[in-house]
Amino acid sequence: MCLALFCLFLLAAGSAASPVRVYGAPGGRVTLPCNVSMGQQDRAHQSKYPAGSVSWRSNHKPVVRMNSNGMLFRSRAVSSRVSIHPSPFELGDFSLHLDNVGEGDAGRYQGLAQYGGTKHECTVTLHIIGVTQSPLGDLPESSSVTLTCSGASSLYNPHPRLRWLHGGNPVLPSNRFLQSENRLIIRALTQADRGEWSCELGGARASLQLTVLGISGPAFLSLYTSVGVQAALPCTLNETPQGLLTVQWHHNAGSLDQNSQVLTISPVSSEDAGMYRCDITYKGHVMTRRIQLKVIQVYSSGSAFMREGSALQLLCNVSGSDGGEKYVWTGPNPASGRRNQQDGAVLDLPAVQTGDTGVWNCSVYGKQGLVGQLQYMLYVHAAQVSAFAAFSSWPTYVTFLLIILLVLGLISAISWHNRRRRLLHLLARTTIDVSSLKKVEV
Repeated sequence: MCLALFCLFLLAAGSAASPVRVYGAPGGRVTLPCNVSMGQQDRAHQSKYPAGSVSWRSNHKPVVRMNSNGMLFRSRAVSSRVSIHPSPFELGDFSLHLDNVGEGDAGRYQGLAQYGGTKHECTVTLHIIGVTQSPLGDLPESSSVTLTCSGASSLYNPHPRLRWLHGGNPVLPSNRFLQSENRLIIRALTQADRGEWSCELGGARASLQLTVLGISGPAFLSLYTSVGVQAALPCTLNETPQGLLTVQWHHNAGSLDQNSQVLTISPVSSEDAGMYRCDITYKGHVMTRRIQLKVIQVYSSGSAFMREGSALQLLCNVSGSDGGEKYVWTGPNPASGRRNQQDGAVLDLPAVQTGDTGVWNCSVYGKQGLVGQLQYMLYVHAAQVSAFAAFSSWPTYVTFLLIILLVLGLISAISWHNRRRRLLHLLARTTIDVSSLKKVEV
């Protein structure tokens, strides 16, 4: 008898559902479940009034209500973000759907479903999780940061397992990644730590973009350049910083008066070869790049103007290098069409010919292939084998032209002098004739 009365009481008063926790991330969609059991559905179908209705409240304030006729009434606070699907009512589903959730939506929700002669109460706690970082803003390389999964610290035990992900991949604890409750500490930041970091809890995932400020490219560069050209040594950051920074350049053991992220050297000389260091200080952390500058230069045993038959040696050298380069000399195209080529740093020409006139190119090869080239212009004039042949060399041409110009100048000077004497003589005769005429008239 008592058991029957107890069952009737449950049928009339409904059943109390066990508390449910739901997790969501800002901007996402959550579903607050509210379902009646199969037994309640069977009893509702046998009821005189099988139609259902439901109302939801959050923190004791109305959120939404749907009557048995399908009319939906929403609170202004949630407006069109909240919905209840009437079609699953026959299946005993009175769940609340909430779109574009935010931190203000977190809290305790209570749903009361009227299904036939049965009342069913649902209690759901909504947790909105998010990820925050400390310190804020751009983070320089080698610094540390703490990520906090907000909204997860006040969870009741037992709670779902909290997971951290980087780029969608799980983060395993290590000396650099320290996990403590709802926090993740990342030490000695590198460029690989840039990107999306997420905390995942109860099926919800919240993320943020972590920006790590650093020097673009590797920490060490080996650059080749040539004497006489302009060289640019890069030390640029991968992001534009939000705060102030300082840049300091060093060459070998000395400091340079340069504060830009690109060091320009123009023109390059062999003394510019060596080790350069760039230090960028941002938020108390120093980011460093080292650049080894290697300068290609050609040394000649003679001048660029050589007499046919003379001996000449050209040395292709790389200043500031620790060795290991290979050299290939390539000469001008002769009349035969075959191009002169010689391996090694030294180009030996025991007796230069007029066909050697032109551009000689020194190509330098390193481990990664061709690293630089330098050109040397050579002029070869024919040997003076006779008096007539002497005129075939350009210095003789220049001397001959100078002599001709000098002779022409002397001739012009003598001609001008003679002309002046004739004019003076004519003027004197004219004066005498005029004087004689005056005496006759008197």
